[in-house]
Amino acid sequence: MFKMVIADDEQLIRDSLQICIDWGKYGIEIAGCCKNGIEALDVIIDTYPDLILLDIKMPGLTGLELLEKINERDQDVEVILLSGYKDFDYAKKAIRFGVTDYLLKPINEELLVEAVQNAQKKHREKMRIKKLSLREDETIEAAESSTLIIKLKKYVADHIADPGLTLKWIAERVLFMNADYVSRRFLAETGEKFSVFLTRTRMEAAKEMFPRYGKDNMHEVAVRVGCGNSFRYFSQVFKKYTGMSPVQYLKEMRGSSF
Repeated sequence: MFKMVIADDEQLIRDSLQICIDWGKYGIEIAGCCKNGIEALDVIIDTYPDLILLDIKMPGLTGLELLEKINERDQDVEVILLSGYKDFDYAKKAIRFGVTDYLLKPINEELLVEAVQNAQKKHREKMRIKKLSLREDETIEAAESSTLIIKLKKYVADHIADPGLTLKWIAERVLFMNADYVSRRFLAETGEKFSVFLTRTRMEAAKEMFPRYGKDNMHEVAVRVGCGNSFRYFSQVFKKYTGMSPVQYLKEMRGSSF
């Protein structure tokens, strides 16, 4: 089965895309249905889907900003952009990010199914080629879970500034293991999803850096904890994690004289 994520800020469209088409008939299961870009990114990190139906304009992260995050993570995913904007500039930027297709709203069901099937074919071919180059990891079951988790956490700590960190990338490129297996072991051993661990590690690192960098260098903190050049994204994630914006957090730390 192909895993597909739907990301659109309009509930009516999300529901329509999820329910009105019998995706199971096409060998597809819906891995997540997201209302904004940040929520979509978390789902993508956790489920590493094969396909994404992605609205180009969403709160939190726009579709194009999310595409950039996906590309940073080297995800093996095919993206079909959905847009109500007949603006070729969007299309050109989308092509630069390697999207599979670009559909204008209102979405024609027949064209959508055709686009998804084309994306499936493209993904199958990519995976066929990739499997020829990946190592066999016949020894997965013999690996000690505790050692595996220690290695994974150490890699995250040592590469916290890398915006492209994902469990899938670490599993396949560093541990040379099956990503599904590593994901299950991580959840079983730690009791939390990798995306939650990664966010907590980054935000706790940011807290430690704030006194050193101060209010005027928060962008530097965002870069150093792996949020790239998008301070807006960093600020949103930090507020979701702590309940305060970075500036508010610094004020709490330093007192009312800040």
